[in-house]
Amino acid sequence: MLRSSKIILAVLLTISIFIISGASSLSSSVYKDVEGHQAESAIIWATNQKLVKGYKDGSFKPNLEVTEAEFLAMLLRLFPNAITLLNKSTSKPSDNWSDSYYSVAALFNMPVTGLVEPKQRVNAITRGQVAELVTGAFGFHYDTDGSIAFLFDRGLSIGRSGKTIKGYEASKNLTRAEVVVLLKLVSDKSPSPELQVRAKELSSNKSTDKYRDKMSLFYGTNGHLSQGGAYRKTSFATQLSQLQDLGMTVYRNDIWDASTATQLAEMADAFAGSGVQIVPVLTPKPQAYSNEAEAYKKGFDLGQAAARALSGKVGYYQVGNELEVGAIIPRADGVSSKDYDNSKFVKARGSIRGMIAGIKSIDDSAQIISASAGWLHYAFNDMLWNGVQPDGSTGNDVIRWDITSWHWYSDMRDITQACGGSGCYNVLQQLKDRFDKPIWLTEYGVRPNVGNDEQIAEYTTGDKMLAQFVSLASAYHIQSVAQYSLYDDLKYGGDGNYGLLKDDGISQKVSYDAIKRFIKSHPMD
Repeated sequence: MLRSSKIILAVLLTISIFIISGASSLSSSVYKDVEGHQAESAIIWATNQKLVKGYKDGSFKPNLEVTEAEFLAMLLRLFPNAITLLNKSTSKPSDNWSDSYYSVAALFNMPVTGLVEPKQRVNAITRGQVAELVTGAFGFHYDTDGSIAFLFDRGLSIGRSGKTIKGYEASKNLTRAEVVVLLKLVSDKSPSPELQVRAKELSSNKSTDKYRDKMSLFYGTNGHLSQGGAYRKTSFATQLSQLQDLGMTVYRNDIWDASTATQLAEMADAFAGSGVQIVPVLTPKPQAYSNEAEAYKKGFDLGQAAARALSGKVGYYQVGNELEVGAIIPRADGVSSKDYDNSKFVKARGSIRGMIAGIKSIDDSAQIISASAGWLHYAFNDMLWNGVQPDGSTGNDVIRWDITSWHWYSDMRDITQACGGSGCYNVLQQLKDRFDKPIWLTEYGVRPNVGNDEQIAEYTTGDKMLAQFVSLASAYHIQSVAQYSLYDDLKYGGDGNYGLLKDDGISQKVSYDAIKRFIKSHPMD
C-alpha cells in the first residue's frame, strides 16, 4: 500500500508541473488515451480551441515531449492578433510548416532559437525556454530565473519538485499534457486577449530572489574566465560540476570591459538555476587616469557595461579588486589615512563611485560589494565611508556598500591578531565596528611557497584559515568565504599555482579533497 501511494504521488507531482484550475469531470474523451488523465479537461479544451490536434490512430499521446516549433504554434494560436497575422502569412506550401509561426514570433520579439537556427526547431523545448516564451507573451523580458518567478507570481506554475527556481527544473522538457494545462492557465489569467510584444531590453524581476532556494553563500572560490588558461579550455558544465562536487555556491570572476562582461553573462546563463551564483568583480585601473573625474567616467562606463550584460543574471557586483594597493604609501600598514597618497586615493575613489553609479543606472536592485582590500588596509575603506581624504580634508563624497569585502592569505597569519609596524589588530573586529555590514572574504588562500601540496591543504583547512573563519562567522557576520582559486594558472601568466585543480582543469590536487571534506563536515547556513 505504501509503495502504491508513493507511485501515485510521483505521478501527480509530475503531472502538476503547472496548476490545474477549474478542471471538469467528463464522462468520455475524444481521445482513446486520455480518459481519466489528470489533464483530460485541459486536453479537450485545447482541442476545441484548435490549439492542438490528436493523431490519426485516435490518440493524443499526452506524455510525448513537445518541440520548440510545436510549442510556439500552440502558444500563438492562443491569441487572436497572432492568428490574424498567421492567416496573412506569405509562406509557400513548399516551406517548412513552422515558417509562418517563426515569422510572427519575430514580429513580437519572441525568444526562439529556431528563428536563426532552423535545425533547433525540432528539438524538445525545455521548461526554462517555455517560461521565457510565456513571460514574453505578456510583454516582459526577463532571464530564465526571472521568467520562472513571473510564472509563480501569476499562478501559472507551482514548479516540478517545488515552488523555487531550482524546484522548477528549468532544464527538463515538457510533455503535450503539461503544455495544454499551462496554455489553459495562460488563457484564463492573461489580462489581455492580445499577444504582447516582448520588451527589447532585458530587465530584472524583483520577485526572483524570493523563489531562490535559501542555500548558503558561505563557501565559494575564484576563477578567471576571461584571462584564459584552464578557465577557457574547460567547459562551463565541467566547472559547474566541480563546484557542486566541492559544495561551493559562489564563483567570483573578474571582468574589465563589455566583452568580458558578456563572456561572464554566458557563464551565468549556463549556471542559471544550479544553486551556484556568479559574482562579478569589476577591475578598473584608476591610476592610469589623470584625475578623479576621468576615473569616475571610466568607472561609470564599466559599471554600465557590466550591468547591461549581467542584470537579471547576478545579484551581486564587486566594485574593484585591491584598489588600495595602488594608493598606499610603500611600507605603510594602511591603518591611518596618512598611509595613502592623496592624488592616488581620489582616483580610486572616483572609479568606485563611478562603477556604483553605472551599475545602479541599469540594475537598481543590485547588491554592491565593496572594493576588496586586504592585510591592515582598512583606513582606505574608512575614508571612502566617511568622506575624508589623506590630505585631511572632510565633507567629500561618501561611498556606501552592502557587503564589506576583505582578502586574507597565509603570510598574513591570524586575522584576529595581525601585527604590522604600527601594532597588532583584530581585523575582523575593525571591519565590524567601522562598517557594520556582512563580511565576505572574497579571497583567502595559501601561498604556494608554504610547502608541498599536503602542507598547503592542511593550512587551507586549518585553524588560521578555513576552520577559523567558520568558527568566527557568527561573531563577525562572515557571510561568505571564497578560496583562491579553482585552477592553477602560473603556466598561463596568472598569479600562480593556487588552484584546487591543476592547469589542465581536470587533475585534482590534495587541497581539492581536503576542502570538499571540510565543507561536507561543516555545513553553514
